[in-house]
Amino acid sequence: MRQRTVTRILIAGLIAFPIAAVYCLAGIVQAGSLFTGERAQRNYEFWGSLFLVFAAAFVGCGVALVIRKWREERASRKQSAI
Repeated sequence: MRQRTVTRILIAGLIAFPIAAVYCLAGIVQAGSLFTGERAQRNYEFWGSLFLVFAAAFVGCGVALVIRKWREERASRKQSAI
């Protein structure tokens, strides 16, 4: 895959994953306000775990993008030094 395509995918992840995480937070609030007992607990667990997955994916995309840009910068410095 071309490097530019990978960078675009990572940027799309940086846009999409926080939106999904906010949606999951809304699910957690809904679970607390609408349900009681076991059903509320199941909803907390479901939406909470989805929130953690999307938050981790957001952080992962950000770290991967920073590392990719750092490597590109390092490679361009080596090319200009030659």
